[in-house]
This record gives sequence, C-alpha cells and structure tokens, in this order.
Amino acid sequence: MLKRSAIKIPGRHNMEHYMAALAALYGRFPTECLVACADKVARSFGGVAHRLELVREEKIEISGIEKSIRYYNSSIDSTPSRTAAALSALPDSKIVLICGGYDKHVPYTPLTEAVAAHKGVVAVVLTGASAPLINSAFKEAKERGLPVPEIIYEPDFDAAVQKASTVAREKDADTVLLSPACASFDAFRNFEERGQRFRDVVNNLLPLA
Repeated sequence: MLKRSAIKIPGRHNMEHYMAALAALYGRFPTECLVACADKVARSFGGVAHRLELVREEKIEISGIEKSIRYYNSSIDSTPSRTAAALSALPDSKIVLICGGYDKHVPYTPLTEAVAAHKGVVAVVLTGASAPLINSAFKEAKERGLPVPEIIYEPDFDAAVQKASTVAREKDADTVLLSPACASFDAFRNFEERGQRFRDVVNNLLPLA
C-alpha cells in the first residue's frame, strides 16, 4: 500500500509506525484516498524537530552522475547511546558524522563501538569542547582492533558542518548526520539552538560547481 522508498524519515521503527497507522485506518476510508493521503504525508513529513530531522536533500552531479546528500539534524542526541541509536536508524547510509560539544563525563565507548559496527561511517568530524576526549576514545578503539574511520577536527561549529559537506562529496557519502553525543552548553544555550544553527548553515551551503 505504501512504498518504503516514499517514507522520508529514516528508521525501521518509523516504517512500523506508518504500518500501524494504516492498519488502524484501513476500511474506514476509500482505499485509493487512504493510499494517496499516506503517500503525501510520507513524502513530505521530515520528522520531529532535532530528532533525525531531514533538513535538506541536496542534489549534486559528480562526473556526470546525479547524486544526492541528505542532511539530518539530530541535535537532541546528547549522549553516545543516543548517537548509536541514530546510526542504527540509518543502516544502509554512507555517513559523515558530526560529533562533539559539552562533555557530560560519560564514556564514549558506545559511540566508538556504534561507529565501528555501522560500517558505513566514512568520516567523523569532531567539534566543540569534547572533541579531544572523543578523539582519544577513537584512538583507544583502534588500539583494541576496532575499525575507525577518518577523524577530522574542526573547532568552529559552522566550519565543521561545511567540512562535513565537503567530505561527503569527496568520499561519495549520501548522508551528513549531526548527532553530537554531547550536550550543547559549550557553545549554545540548548540543543534547539544548536539544531537551528545546523539548519541555517546547511540551507546556506553553496551548490557544487
């Protein structure tokens, strides 16, 4: 009834939510109307603000081939375990991950293990006060034999987002994900302000020449 490709928000759990809603409404409305309405909602609803929110799908052309990069704002992810959950919702994506912020004094092992397990994370752009601590955690993970992608440090948040976009093009990634694994208080009043700043930078990125 509803194609999986039509659902704009990622994650198996969101697909199950649509299935449950359609099951509850089936038989109460004409099937054609229900299918059309579900398709319209699925294609337009980008998710709840700051929770794997699809901010932009940028169409680019590389060597004559049209591709797209999706930018997700999951600024609410203020712990490593929440970032791990965000990654699990994008199992087939090739990701440039943006992490870092105010250190909450929690272990970063869940983050490094989630990145290693995903296998599609091609780079991690670190920013904010906790960047050195997260970098150390990735070094320890590498010493334990876990696969670690390229780690890039960019102290300025805006520059980190721009760098992630550039790296996504260079590494043929299809996703840029802001999932900080940290609180926002080193540079922002709250996670909403951080997420809005991400939106602003992403929506002002210049198209690839």
